[in-house]
Amino acid sequence: MGKIIALANQKGGVSKTTSSALMAYGLHHRGFKVLLVDLDPQRNLSKNMNAKTTGDVKTSMELLLGTATAEEAIQHLPYFDIIPAKKELASIEPLMPLSGRLKKLKKGLAAVKDKYNYIILDTAPSLGVLSVNALVAADEVIVPSTASVFSIEGFLDFFQNVRDVQEDDNPDLVIRGVLITMFNGRAVISKELAEMTKTLSDKFDVKTFDSKIRSSVFISESQVHRFDPFVVDPKNIVCQDFNNFLDEFLEGGAQNG
Repeated sequence: MGKIIALANQKGGVSKTTSSALMAYGLHHRGFKVLLVDLDPQRNLSKNMNAKTTGDVKTSMELLLGTATAEEAIQHLPYFDIIPAKKELASIEPLMPLSGRLKKLKKGLAAVKDKYNYIILDTAPSLGVLSVNALVAADEVIVPSTASVFSIEGFLDFFQNVRDVQEDDNPDLVIRGVLITMFNGRAVISKELAEMTKTLSDKFDVKTFDSKIRSSVFISESQVHRFDPFVVDPKNIVCQDFNNFLDEFLEGGAQNG
């Protein structure tokens, strides 16, 4: 049976979507079968992957509402599969029944979990019903974070919210670690803030991955033109950084390819 990995942080602008996509590409090239699930009403992941999100198409919204199965919502892409999002996700909360509403995603993905090595959940920048569903469904959570004061300030609330989910709904949820993104190794302040991030994470007994993901215009180009960056330029700094991160990630809990 595969693992469900949520990339979550209630702060926006920390590269959750980019990290989800790069993780999927990278794991694919290592021989793993991957399913992406877009849980963000902004649909950036779905649009970057050229998935269908409008019209009579089944998405993560229908999966959460129980009007479609995971199999019906899955779209097959060249490298991996995706359950896309639609913009109406922003107003899903009042449509969901109170009973069992936080376990809808977990139940919906159960039917396909054994068909993939990894199911990667791209979450919204909040801790509403969508992100909590992701944390309840996940086996592990990775926390993308920039080395910034605002990201550090948000850690306290986020880690406490994860603890609440562990206590109330998903005692087996593991925080795999904090992944520092958009890192500028030349700036002293970035190094200082990265160290502060690690210190704060340590207080919660949360690992900070040694690998840090730098910024590159090339990755933005890959999103605009919808190509696999690991194929077009595997020596790009972000591809190298992400491969290093995947080495760390897989060392801590490898799946069979």
